[in-house]
Order: sequence, then structure tokens, then C-alpha cells
Amino acid sequence: MTRKNIIFWIICLVIADQGVKLIIANFFIDTKFDIIDSIIGFHPVFNNQYTYFNALLKQNIGLLPHTVLLIFIQLTILLLYMYLRTVQHSTKLLDISFIFGQSGLICVFCGFFLWKAGILDFIYLHFWTVDFKDIYMNCFAILFIVNFYKNKSELKGSKIKNWKEFKQLLREKQQNKF
Repeated sequence: MTRKNIIFWIICLVIADQGVKLIIANFFIDTKFDIIDSIIGFHPVFNNQYTYFNALLKQNIGLLPHTVLLIFIQLTILLLYMYLRTVQHSTKLLDISFIFGQSGLICVFCGFFLWKAGILDFIYLHFWTVDFKDIYMNCFAILFIVNFYKNKSELKGSKIKNWKEFKQLLREKQQNKF
């Protein structure tokens, strides 16, 4: 995929997540119903715990540590993506994975800084309530793992042994266009 296509799809997914949340927050925040009895439903709720793990473990970790952690994760994913894109011949699955991951992380930041009441989750799944961002992040993880195993032999055969070689290969790829 081209850089333009990747950016286009990231923007589309972020707009879908935030647009649906705007509609729910303004018109359907008090609406609840089950699609499949007590398994799947529409139950909008504001989550002020920032992350699933923070809520699950009943930790009261604040916004700043979450923000720092997410910036670190975002940069790590970006560097790993750039590396994998330089050593893999086929990058379509990797690109789709990256689109979901970046969309999910951008939606997390939107939830942190745009929604004062917390992150709006609305899809009820048996024990917890999620949103599109959570689905994006799970798609990222699954597709990333599938891509890794699908391209395992290429990754093992990579000639990149250190940071300097990676930067050189990245420059060459940039000159040949992303």
C-alpha cells in the first residue's frame, strides 16, 4: 500500500470510531438493548479507567503514565513496522495490521483528551464493554502475529544486524519510495 492509502484508511477508521461515539453520546447514551441475550448488546458507558487492564486490576493509574506508555508503544510499533517493511517482500498484511494499530492508538488518545467523562464504550460482550478502538487493537494484534508467522523465514534471513544497517536500508527504501 502507498503511504497515502495507509493514512487514508487510518483517518477513516478514526473518524468511524469518533463519529459513532459522537452520535451515541448525543442521542443514545441512555439506550441499552441486547442483541443476543446477555452475550452481545448495546450498552453505552463512559470508562474513566483509561485502559482495560487498569479497570480489570482495579489500579488507579492516572492519565500521565498512560500517555507516556502509549507514546512509547506508538513509537515502538512505528519502528517495528518500518523494520518489517524493509525486510518483507509482501507487506499488504503488515500494512493492514499497521492501519488497525495506529487507528486504535489514535482513538485512545482521542478518548484521553477529547472525552471529558472518559472513553465511551458501547459494545457489550458478555463480561465487558468495548468500542471500535478495542476491536481495532485486537485486529492489529491478530494480523501482526499472522504476518510474523507468514514471513518468519524472511525475517530470519534478514541481513540487518544493527541500528546503523537498519538506517542505511531505510534510507535506500525511502529513495526508492515508500
